[in-house]
Amino acid sequence: MADVSGVLGSEPSVYQLFADHETMVDPYPLYQRVLAERPVESTGGPVVLTRYADVTVALRHPGLSTDERNDAIYRAMAASGQMTAGVVAMMDRRSLLHRDPPDHTRLRSVLGAALDRDRIDRLTPVIQGLVDDAIDAVAGRGAIELIDDLAYPVPLAVACSLLGTTADEHRGAAWWRSQLCSDFEAPAVAGADCADYSRRVQDEMVACFEAIIDRKRQSPADDLVSALVAAERRGELTAEEVNDTCRLLLVAAHETTTDLIANGMLALLRHPAQLRLLRENPALAPCAVEEVLRYDTPIQFTRRVAVEDFEVNGTPITTGQMVLLWLAAANRDPAEFPDPDRFDITRNRRSHLGFGAGIHSCLAIPLARLQGQIALGALCRRLVEPKLGADPPPYLPNAIHAVRELPIAFRGVTPRYPERRVAVT
Repeated sequence: MADVSGVLGSEPSVYQLFADHETMVDPYPLYQRVLAERPVESTGGPVVLTRYADVTVALRHPGLSTDERNDAIYRAMAASGQMTAGVVAMMDRRSLLHRDPPDHTRLRSVLGAALDRDRIDRLTPVIQGLVDDAIDAVAGRGAIELIDDLAYPVPLAVACSLLGTTADEHRGAAWWRSQLCSDFEAPAVAGADCADYSRRVQDEMVACFEAIIDRKRQSPADDLVSALVAAERRGELTAEEVNDTCRLLLVAAHETTTDLIANGMLALLRHPAQLRLLRENPALAPCAVEEVLRYDTPIQFTRRVAVEDFEVNGTPITTGQMVLLWLAAANRDPAEFPDPDRFDITRNRRSHLGFGAGIHSCLAIPLARLQGQIALGALCRRLVEPKLGADPPPYLPNAIHAVRELPIAFRGVTPRYPERRVAVT
């Protein structure tokens, strides 16, 4: 655990503290102090909001944009030539995650119609089969490396199943388990190295999906890529928007779910009574997922840019100013969540901000919940006497609170439910 004693009395801004990897491995002691002593920071740079009430208002405020091309620093850097033409082009081809109404409304409507609840519900036996297969594969080992063996390949396989592609089409690429910092770090904040890397990754993903999309144009099927191609034919999407949406889906539909499963098992193993409670009461799986998303939020923060002057609960924000909304700190705000640092799977609160809020809340919430419930439920039920191999585990150095490895030892594996075995092709 990082030592944060006296840290808020020193020179670094809250934003600089949050940028320190060692601190962010276990950021929650720092969040406690920030919420108590400096819940709002506005010193000329980005405005940092950490209180639940402030973050919730900001997430829904029409004066805040997700399109970072509105950022005054980005505009100045682009105008002065500090942004390469490639990076500027990359910013012009970002998904609905970085679009405002009316384009965002149109794109989300098309994707929402394609990603309907019936399509997600049909994945239930597929997900259960993938999870059970992953556990069966390590049964004789007495150990599982949760990320490589289950938490990453299962959501990736599910995302590929939705899209109508295969994991083999993406395996070995530069963005294999990469944190696409183009989606989480603004070029004006992250610097040229991250922005250039993101551009190269985006170019590779664009080329990969162009081949997949061309194949679906020739041979459509019952999958999301084909549904997006059909929307393009109806004039609802451009060809570029089809590709941009496919790239977003591949990353968004699996990376944060990987972190949800890993963070969930880490919390449960650190709290054996809660793990035992879930094992004995499988119906608590939905509550357990919500508590994991509150207690150890995979997406720790999100960004907005002001497109007008206004105030958030008394904090002035000016046009072109970046606002950092600290979701993970808001989810530990005692004003909203009693005893917020206690992990309790019976809390039964969906008011957390793990999925964001407002028009930009996660579109695939039902899919993430479904995978988390199945994976955590099966792991708690089937692994006999599971124990952490390392605590704390190593984390990836990026904006997502992502465990790099999570080795778990166990004494045995209980049988799967035979009726849930499903062959996945």
